[in-house]
Amino acid sequence: MDPFKIRKIPGLKDLTAEPAKRQRAYVEQGVFPRLAMTRPTFTFAPMHHEPGYAYPLIVWLHGDGEDERQLMRVMPMLSLRNYVAIAPRGNASPTPTKKGFYWPREAYDETLAGVLECLETVKQRYRISQQRIYLVGSGGGGTMALRLAFKNPCFFAGVASLDGPIPDDGMLLEHLKELRKVRIMIGLSRASEKYPVEEFCEQLPMLHAAGLAVTVRNYPTAGTLQIDMLRDVDRWIMGSIDSVVR
Repeated sequence: MDPFKIRKIPGLKDLTAEPAKRQRAYVEQGVFPRLAMTRPTFTFAPMHHEPGYAYPLIVWLHGDGEDERQLMRVMPMLSLRNYVAIAPRGNASPTPTKKGFYWPREAYDETLAGVLECLETVKQRYRISQQRIYLVGSGGGGTMALRLAFKNPCFFAGVASLDGPIPDDGMLLEHLKELRKVRIMIGLSRASEKYPVEEFCEQLPMLHAAGLAVTVRNYPTAGTLQIDMLRDVDRWIMGSIDSVVR
């Protein structure tokens, strides 16, 4: 599939309020440019890009069974103007019956290397604010985003997990002093079978006891790509930027 033919991406028209003609224009104007990377990635450049402005950067980790092209469905719902974004591909499933790509715990080192390569590559093309780099992921991508941010807090201003369970790895709080400076958002769907609200409630005391800055959002319907959920991510990120400016 040619990623530049946005009209061929299943479900995109249903997930945005933009007419098909304008959707095609986004791609034709280079909103989703290709960058040479070790692993396949998808990159998003904001509409009406201002070269002199240091943009916040979103590193998007796709959901289970998806790939980097999920970014094309995410950004029209999140924001077409506020961010540069990049999405690396996860690891191929070792099980033939499972399609798509995933973020297994054992691939942590490989994933970290891929995310750091994303940061360095995108900085060479766009002006990025070093203090405004956010990891955001859905499902298993959200869990991996939390794992990466908890273990490497010096690289990120914040991390958001949408229906992605908090990882139960040992030593997640070993960099607690630095981690307390990282903003955390957890988005939960009440009907989620993979991450029930009850499971999160059992984990929440650990986050509070550690003194972490956690924002929690609960949504009445299932699905990690809800427009309300992604708009909340946008407000959460931009709210932190506004507070610093003031």
